[in-house]
Amino acid sequence: MLTPSGNPRIDNSLLETESLSNAYGVFASAGYEVLRGLTLSGSLRYSSETKDFSSMRTSFDPSAPGVIGTPIDASETFEAIDPSVTLTYEWLDYLVYGSYAQAHRSGGFNQDDPSDFSTCTTGDCLTFDQELANSYEVGFKASNLFARTSNFSLAAFRVNYEDILINQAVGVAESGFGIQFVDNFGKGYAQGVEAELNSRVQNFLDTGGNLRLQFGVTYMETKLTDIPPAVQTATIRPNDIQINRTPRWLYNANVTYRRALPFFENSGLGLFLNTNYKGEVGGLDDLGDRITRDTVRRWNAQIGIEGETRGQAWQLVAFGDNVFDIQYERRRQQTATTYLKRYNYPATYGLRLTLRGGE
Repeated sequence: MLTPSGNPRIDNSLLETESLSNAYGVFASAGYEVLRGLTLSGSLRYSSETKDFSSMRTSFDPSAPGVIGTPIDASETFEAIDPSVTLTYEWLDYLVYGSYAQAHRSGGFNQDDPSDFSTCTTGDCLTFDQELANSYEVGFKASNLFARTSNFSLAAFRVNYEDILINQAVGVAESGFGIQFVDNFGKGYAQGVEAELNSRVQNFLDTGGNLRLQFGVTYMETKLTDIPPAVQTATIRPNDIQINRTPRWLYNANVTYRRALPFFENSGLGLFLNTNYKGEVGGLDDLGDRITRDTVRRWNAQIGIEGETRGQAWQLVAFGDNVFDIQYERRRQQTATTYLKRYNYPATYGLRLTLRGGE
């Protein structure tokens, strides 16, 4: 992402890139019932991904045409072995479990080499290495609660990251010019607790319809640790900054009601109503300026009819997004010159027809 630099040679340029990715993997899993109700299972995944990349920026400024920076022609192969282990114990309608899993995100290439435009503070900024995550989770699940109509789950988790991938930006002497790029940023972690409740109500309020409800809440703490010394500043310090775009609290709710279409009960047509809500509180949006996101919330609703005609299932839905036209805080800069930005996403409405073929 480029912003005007005031330099005609840079502003009047074309970036041409080409990328090719080849990947393959092997996956195996197994499980064994150690005792009645106690099961040990695990998996192992090997993956290999080769990425080829070329990039060149050409200036069209008549006074100084030609290639800007260094043309890129590079290739990297990323390999990983990701294991997982899970131990579960189930009795009646209850289950407890503990798990460990390792996962990764492959590295890659940035479109421009930031070293061509600015001092690269972390070494090689053209390429970034793969990110590794080790996750641990313990949890509890209960089924058929409250007259056998509800399920509940509760889990505590922690994820340790190595070579965590972060969006960064660099600039050059020309005013306002900058390059967004991805870089590895040391270690970090995320830990928290999440809970979810699912319920179903048959013949809701004697209307002949069924009601389904889902509610969830997550609390999560994240931190960047072992930040490279070259990029530490007064606002970027180890153990004192959140991972980008990871809110502290997350809320969600989904409610759906379904029944035969009123006055057409024998036609095979159905009526459904749905509303869903998602909220986020806290979370870092910009690493360097300590800009946070705050109180993001969206409330949507839809109503529709559905049926099946000659083996073709269909839905006709009238929907409204952000139906309550909510205004909320989105960014807050935590410096001596604190400011707030309030955003108002207007309500939007529409009609959607969905068709799904049968055999």
